[in-house]
Amino acid sequence: MKKPPHMLGDSNSKGLNNEDQGGYFPDAESVMNYRKYTEYHACRVASLNRLIDNNNVADIGIVLDFGIGEGHIYRDLLFNPSYVYGVDISQNMLDAIDDSDIGGEGCECKKILGSVEAICDIEDNSCNTVLCLDTLGYLDQANQSLFFQSANRILKTNGIMIVMTGNCLLDMFCLNSGTRDFFEENFGVDVSPLLTEGSTPRFRNAYRHNPLSFGAELSSFGFREIDQEFAMWHVNLPNLLIYKGMTIREARIAARDFQFNYNSLNESEKWKRLFQSSIFCSLLKKV
Repeated sequence: MKKPPHMLGDSNSKGLNNEDQGGYFPDAESVMNYRKYTEYHACRVASLNRLIDNNNVADIGIVLDFGIGEGHIYRDLLFNPSYVYGVDISQNMLDAIDDSDIGGEGCECKKILGSVEAICDIEDNSCNTVLCLDTLGYLDQANQSLFFQSANRILKTNGIMIVMTGNCLLDMFCLNSGTRDFFEENFGVDVSPLLTEGSTPRFRNAYRHNPLSFGAELSSFGFREIDQEFAMWHVNLPNLLIYKGMTIREARIAARDFQFNYNSLNESEKWKRLFQSSIFCSLLKKV
């Protein structure tokens, strides 16, 4: 695979080794198990394709995919990349990538092991698109800021970024310990005496974001939010299902409607997406 002219160095020059840096997918079997969540992936893909189709951004040119995983999602997306920098902390995920999945004829994928530090060798103004799909929540605040700064630096003028991340407003629907934290973090009020489930786990393992403020937060990094889409519609509260005898895992899955048609919401109901969806996608443009 040839090296493009805008790649300045080798990703391993930062001292990364060939081990799985994150430990999320420690072996090949765990990568295969990851692929089994077909309904989950289909739901994510549907929301991304709505965003792509509604905003006519199918031809995405040279792409930085931060957290590419095994690239399986490209099989179903409406994207047409010409070249992809695929960054991931899991060597096992990178090894599982089938280049034919990524793009059409002539599209190549440069596999880069690492996290935010691994994109420092990509030249300024060299990419048309940055993708960050279900990856942002695993970075602490400092590395999130570094990622957004790097994304702006890497993108060409009028380049776009698509972020898919967890929605913290779901806690306002679920009424769990995340609700307590949401009020404390945003309003400085302790509402735990009002919540009968205030000490119950919130069913999350990653930092999530507020779709109401996301665009304003990203404006400080030189981005303008164009559109949002949502995924993982919840028709029930996981806690209620647990009390009906389900395990935590069973409740998390049963609370969702993976096939929910967001277009079925009329204008007066669209606000519900903000609170009953656990994932949102944001399309942003470099300004």
